Amino acid sequence: MVLIWPLFKTKYLENWTSIDATFIADARYLTENWPHPGWQPLWYGGTRFDYIYPPALRYGSAMLAKYAGLLPARGYHLYTAILYVIGIGGVWLFVWVATRARTRAWLAAAGVALLSPSLLVLDHIRNDINPYMPQRFNVLIRYGEGPHMSALAILPFVFAAAWWGLRRGHPTQLALSALAAALVVSNNFYGATALGIFFPLLTWAIFVTTRDWYVWMRAGAIALLAYGLTAFWLTPSYLAITSRNLAIVSQPGNLWSAGVAVLLAGAIGIVSWRRASGNPIHAYSIFVWGGVAVIGLNVLGHHLTNRAFRVAGEPERLVPELDMFLVLAGAEIIRRVWQRERLAAALLVLACFIPAWGYVTFPWRHIRRTSEAAGRLEYQITDWVSKNRPGARTFAMGTVRFWWNGWFNEAQIGGGSEQGLINFDLMKLYWSLVLGNEPRAAFLWLQATGNDLIVMNDARSQLPIQDFEFPHRFEGTLPVVFDDGNGNWIHEIPRRWRSLARVVRLAEVQTLLPVREGEDVERLSAYVQALEQGPDSPALTRWRNPRTLQIDATIAAGQAVAVLVSYDASWRARAGGREFAVERDVLGQVRILAPPGRHEIELYWETPRENQIGRILFAVSVLVFAWLCWRGRRA
Repeated sequence: MVLIWPLFKTKYLENWTSIDATFIADARYLTENWPHPGWQPLWYGGTRFDYIYPPALRYGSAMLAKYAGLLPARGYHLYTAILYVIGIGGVWLFVWVATRARTRAWLAAAGVALLSPSLLVLDHIRNDINPYMPQRFNVLIRYGEGPHMSALAILPFVFAAAWWGLRRGHPTQLALSALAAALVVSNNFYGATALGIFFPLLTWAIFVTTRDWYVWMRAGAIALLAYGLTAFWLTPSYLAITSRNLAIVSQPGNLWSAGVAVLLAGAIGIVSWRRASGNPIHAYSIFVWGGVAVIGLNVLGHHLTNRAFRVAGEPERLVPELDMFLVLAGAEIIRRVWQRERLAAALLVLACFIPAWGYVTFPWRHIRRTSEAAGRLEYQITDWVSKNRPGARTFAMGTVRFWWNGWFNEAQIGGGSEQGLINFDLMKLYWSLVLGNEPRAAFLWLQATGNDLIVMNDARSQLPIQDFEFPHRFEGTLPVVFDDGNGNWIHEIPRRWRSLARVVRLAEVQTLLPVREGEDVERLSAYVQALEQGPDSPALTRWRNPRTLQIDATIAAGQAVAVLVSYDASWRARAGGREFAVERDVLGQVRILAPPGRHEIELYWETPRENQIGRILFAVSVLVFAWLCWRGRRA
């Protein structure tokens, strides 16, 4: 705790490029729409709130902000700081549970807190890190890996409880292992990836050394209960959308890498069966050294093959997990040296911890805090829009995009980092606006998706990121409504009405074709023409709450209502006690088929059936968890 004490008091870090901003914005929005918004209308033209990110960090940060009276930014950093410290204690607990050796547990916990052995090999990360700082902490405060590090912090508790539960079948330990596993997954999917790698290995290590086939049944029970505790949000459609969106931020895996990983797993199984079968004393060694081999292949194999080796995701995101297992392996080596030559073991410990001296002596220099945000351009630009164009939907990039909803509820067509994006057509919009030079297609994209403003910046800007390849492409084409004279300005997008809905001719929109790519001016023009040159009948819109959009429109025969909101199968439209059909149009947005007349339409996002079933499974799992704890209360 002493090493990271300033983080407990941090509102904002000086590193404004960190994706901390998206989690802070998410927590802020949740505090204002407690306990569950259902739909998130501010990002990506709208998306399911559950889809954006696993819930634990979001709710933990929001609860600290809401009930402790903190700023959401402070709540987020406090949550991650608490989990970071707890995680070091979790390493101690697991090693003690598995070995009953306190000295080894202290050595492992200290090593995980202070050292990053992987930096001896990963030179590009070593050159990127602040001197002497462990990578575990570096990714937390520099790259905004709060969710991942929080999930990693809970991982040793899964191992500790499973160590007892799998060996003895103790109900309480099985329940606690499932709860910890559910919390790992509910914080971050890279933590869940690590869990998916190490938990089967732990199960194998215990099984092969005990030859107890019930170990597999207990492991299956842990997995089932853990899923039940996450079922209210971890739905099949969530997994599908997350897998699809992973392609935006990660390269796909390849078959030969998966084959090598399977061969390694087989080799670990064969060697451990031949050398340790039926000998429980070797279970911990099998787990530690097997873990080093598996995670080492994943991370170091990716690095040493010039990124050719890849099973799934971004392997080098798992460097903190590699560090943890290298430290556990190092503690094992020191134990064995100690048994033969104590002086050599003591010198080895000293040599291992010498690199941590620079970090221990000045740990707080790495935490660069700032208490105010009002002086930042990210705040000033969003503040101007909130005051001068309230209710506008805006296209923004860079750190302005990250922080767009850190303080205000103004909508943007972007969002955090495409996590939760359900309208994949928006990716064509992003690439057209960020990389393209021809203004016509970009202008059409902005109109087609209901944007009123676009925030631009060039090399003169003090913003740390300038994403636009051709920032001056709209000069003389679009009016400028804000310009600070220092490389930051805002264009206004001409639109017929400032609304998210249009009355359109049904026959016309039904003949529209999907946009083929970002510069498909022909089909974009047809789409925008149907919106902006349709019937002279304005359709007014107002968000009554995050999941309900009110639309006031007068519709004639042969007409429909186009709504510039991402389509989802759970949208329902009703007015005057009648239900209207809701369709997906060619650009992934909503179309309502209503009869002629004047309507006050309520476009309502209904909780999907899979989430309702998941909530029932969650409730049942909570009861099972309580029953297991009660059953094991005497032990």
